[in-house]
Amino acid sequence: MICIEKCFNSDEIVPIFDDRAYNIICDIISSACLSCYILAYDIRIVSPNKINPINNILGILKYKREKGIDIKILLNGYVSRHLQSKFNAYSYNLLKKDGFEVRKGSRNRLIHAKMVLVDKKILFLGSHNFTKSSFLRNRESGILINNKEKTAEYTKYFNELWKESEIKIC
Repeated sequence: MICIEKCFNSDEIVPIFDDRAYNIICDIISSACLSCYILAYDIRIVSPNKINPINNILGILKYKREKGIDIKILLNGYVSRHLQSKFNAYSYNLLKKDGFEVRKGSRNRLIHAKMVLVDKKILFLGSHNFTKSSFLRNRESGILINNKEKTAEYTKYFNELWKESEIKIC
């Protein structure tokens, strides 16, 4: 694991490309002392017992949750005939069953954003879905920011979406 605090100073925005995101996301989640908030369009838990990047991330999240870290996961809840909706419904149920605080966004508005926010100061923001192909095969890009002032708007945004997800739409 790399030390995120020493990777870059708080004035830098670090570009992250392709498969580097997986290790960065694992490292920043591992560095969480207070909280880890995840906003995702697609979390694809295909085989919960197999070794793959998503299950490794979930293992880190479980460990951090057991240590008292506030873990919140917000998934796209927009329902369509697209296969992604079925994967998210399956992943949502597995995450709930596993004891995670997880919600689906509003059914009438698509969540396409992808971010990991740790301790309200370390932010990974990028195109990566939480899928094996996004982390290992696709061409993806993102940025890493380590600055509470610069990430404050993203904390606010996540909290707004989290609160909005409490509203039940029939």
